[in-house]
Amino acid sequence: MRAAVALGLAVALIAVPGMPPAAPPAIAQEEKPEEETAPPPSQPSTQQGEPKPSGPAPAFSPSGPGTGSGSGPGTGTGTAPGSGSAPSTGTGTGAGAPAPRPAASGTSALPPLGAPVYENALKDEKVFKAGYCFGRKAFTHYVGEGFKMRVMGPCHLLLDEAWITVEANGVTVGDGEVALDFKIVDGAERAKVGLYVRGHQERLIGAHVHPTRGEVSLFTLAGGTQTDLGYRNNVVVPPYEWTRLALRVSGYDTWLLVNDEPLLHTREVHADAGKVIIELIREGDVEDEAESAVVFRDLTLSPLEGGEPDRAPKGP
Repeated sequence: MRAAVALGLAVALIAVPGMPPAAPPAIAQEEKPEEETAPPPSQPSTQQGEPKPSGPAPAFSPSGPGTGSGSGPGTGTGTAPGSGSAPSTGTGTGAGAPAPRPAASGTSALPPLGAPVYENALKDEKVFKAGYCFGRKAFTHYVGEGFKMRVMGPCHLLLDEAWITVEANGVTVGDGEVALDFKIVDGAERAKVGLYVRGHQERLIGAHVHPTRGEVSLFTLAGGTQTDLGYRNNVVVPPYEWTRLALRVSGYDTWLLVNDEPLLHTREVHADAGKVIIELIREGDVEDEAESAVVFRDLTLSPLEGGEPDRAPKGP
């Protein structure tokens, strides 16, 4: 399978003229998937409760091996995180070094968390910016429930995957947990949701959830090369209901949690602190214009109990 994020291949997001830097939240109301209608692929929706994207939003290619043709200039996304087939042996990013790598013990005890250091309901653009890809086949905006990502085709003419990824503005994590809720609101059978942490020097730790298939996976990326570290199926994730997705990192260990239940664990990740990214992939034929969409809400950053303060998560 191709890797889901390689930030070095950035896709330009186009600002909408005349829009303020941060759009106000939409009217708070529950959004019903069956009533959702996709706008024409050439133009985002302008219906009440779904404002046009305002300002540039980072989006970059989940290119992976074999899709190095994306070459958009990007808009403030920084260098592409990825993660490698081998864990980092560095000493962190200047904000506290991780503990020495422990010997393999066969245990995977989940480290407890301290009190949250940052929380955001995702009703404005403080963390995630709204915007759209070149070609307007994928874009993000705010609705009553939170931050919505919509995919109706490739972000760039030269790419052969349909996806959109957005970096969390000013959010980093060394050790601790990044958690948020998601709910598929359209095209669930083709929708795969991604969460990435520790984006640093073309490396990432990533997780994918495919609700309708009941599949979750844990992997790393380095320069677009994906190394799979864990997979599980028969996981109950009702697509049109809210699900809590989290990655908890401690040194060279990572846990994937769904609805606060640890499902996968690995000891083979890099330990450098870095950025956080969310993603929506629409699988299947990239040429059709069927929509997959997801809404995110309630981002929470929590440190490890008794952890090093310099490696705790940080918000904007």
